[in-house]
Amino acid sequence: MKPLNGDSARALLQILGVAVSPGKPAGLDFVVLGGSMAALLGETNPGAGALGEVAAGLRPPALGKALVGRMGGIMSSTSSREGRSRVVLIPPAPEIPPEMTPRGVITLAASAAGAHRGEARKRAAELMTWLNMADLAETPCGKLTGEQRRLAFLGASLASAPSFLVVPCPVHESLAEPLSDFATHGTGRGVLFVASRLGEIPQGTEMIALCDESGIRASVLHSQLLETVRGGAEVQVSFYPVLPRKALEQIPGIQGLVHSDGLYSFNHSDTAYALVQVCNTARANARSIVSLSIAPPSPQALLASFLPREEEPQRDLFGPAEP
Repeated sequence: MKPLNGDSARALLQILGVAVSPGKPAGLDFVVLGGSMAALLGETNPGAGALGEVAAGLRPPALGKALVGRMGGIMSSTSSREGRSRVVLIPPAPEIPPEMTPRGVITLAASAAGAHRGEARKRAAELMTWLNMADLAETPCGKLTGEQRRLAFLGASLASAPSFLVVPCPVHESLAEPLSDFATHGTGRGVLFVASRLGEIPQGTEMIALCDESGIRASVLHSQLLETVRGGAEVQVSFYPVLPRKALEQIPGIQGLVHSDGLYSFNHSDTAYALVQVCNTARANARSIVSLSIAPPSPQALLASFLPREEEPQRDLFGPAEP
C-alpha cells in the first residue's frame, strides 16, 4: 500500500554550505532526492548528528542553510513551520505517554494533521497494518519494546504526510523495510540516515555525505565506501610484552597508528597483508599477540581516503636568488 498521499512531485532536501560549529568553514552542498535514501556519516556531535538536526529543522546552522520543497517549486527552510511539517526526525527513544496505545498515538497525529475523526481512524488502521502492528494496536506503549515504540512513533509521523524522514542509526530490521518502502515508493519522499559507523547504514542507501566538525567534506556512493572498506579496515592489536611503537611503524603502508594503554590501532589499504605483517613483527620481536580485532574504518579514516592529498611544496634546490 501507499503509506502516504499520492503526491508524485519530486521532493528535494538541500543542505547548502552548512557548518554546525561557529568559526568553521562552510561544508559542501548535499542534495537528497525523493525516491532515494541517503546518509550523513561522521561523529555524532558535532558532525553528522548535528547536521541531522539541522536537516530536521531542530537547530539552526552556524553557517549556510537547509531547505526542503519540490524540484522546480518553492523551497522552505527546514526550521520554518512549512519545513517542519515536511521533515520529521525519528528519535532513538521516542517519548510517548506510557498509557497511550499505538492506535491512539497514530489517530491523534492524523487528527492533528487535519483529518476528520473517521478519516483519522482509517488512516491509523492502514498505517498499523503497513507497520505490522495490528496485533499491538491496543497495547499501552509503556508495555512495548523500544523498537515497537519507534514503530508507533514512525506511524504517528507518517500520519502527517512528511516528505523526508531523518533517522539516527542503527536501524532495527523491523524499521528497515518500512523506511525503504517509504522512500522508494514514488518520488515524493526520501530518508536521510545519520550514522557514526559505515556498518550502521542500511542496504539500499545510495549517497553518503562524509562529515566532520566543518560540515560535509565529501559526497560518495555507498558502493564506493564499501569497496574502500574491503581493504581499509581498522586493526586493533595488543602484545605481551608491550611492543615498541617503532616496530609497527616499520610495516609498509601503515596509516594512522595510535598507541593507548598497550593497545595499537591503525589502518592499512590491504588488511590481509597488514595482519600477516603484524604476526611476523610479533614473532621477530619475541612478542605474543594478546588481542587482535578488525573493525570498519572510522569516519575520519574514510574521509581521509576521499579527500585530495595535499601536495608537498617543491624544494628549492638552488637556494634563494641573489638580490
